[in-house]
Amino acid sequence: MSARHPSGPAARLRVGLVGTVLFVSACAATSDPERAAQAYREALARRDGRALHRVSAQSVREALDPEALEAFVEKNDATADRAVRALQPSPGEAVLRYPDGTALELRREEGRWRVVAGPMPLPLQDTPLNAVRTFLFAARGHLELLRDLLPEEAQGRYRTDAVLARRLEQIQPRVRVLRDHFSRRLPVHLEGDRAWIPFASGRRVRLVRQKDRWRILDLD
Repeated sequence: MSARHPSGPAARLRVGLVGTVLFVSACAATSDPERAAQAYREALARRDGRALHRVSAQSVREALDPEALEAFVEKNDATADRAVRALQPSPGEAVLRYPDGTALELRREEGRWRVVAGPMPLPLQDTPLNAVRTFLFAARGHLELLRDLLPEEAQGRYRTDAVLARRLEQIQPRVRVLRDHFSRRLPVHLEGDRAWIPFASGRRVRLVRQKDRWRILDLD
């Protein structure tokens, strides 16, 4: 994937909001997502209405002139400050969001933008968070993949799909809570080949690493 992103509404990068009106367009007069985000953040920090207008999508420019943008951010100074802090640059990372809410996460590696995660869930178990993400996909009924996510010593108890499906049905309430709270930004606690990830009040998912693959031990 090259640094040039697709054009058109479906490929616009939405970086941050002040209220619900200010968007950065990936088609702004900047060459990549990082530059667009930086230009937006700097304009917002300066409360520079004209600069905000320049880096905003056409729909925003048509709805609000530079003076109106500047007046809005100055009137909502505390909100603008929070937005600036939230947009601290994360070098080499970007998220493209599409109209239906789909997100594509990218990372800059060796001078090229490469996809880290997207709408197609890949069966990754290289990190605890990836293993949990794979588990949530498998828990929709993909029993063969779900079995691969179990610790080796537990796989024998669930050799048949019928037994594994019954167990999956039993834990569905906990799976739903995990699904509702899962984020790639959840904290991961590591102790050697063990890990746990808190995902809701008093709840956590526990994992174990076996043969370089993270496997789900339990949902507390």
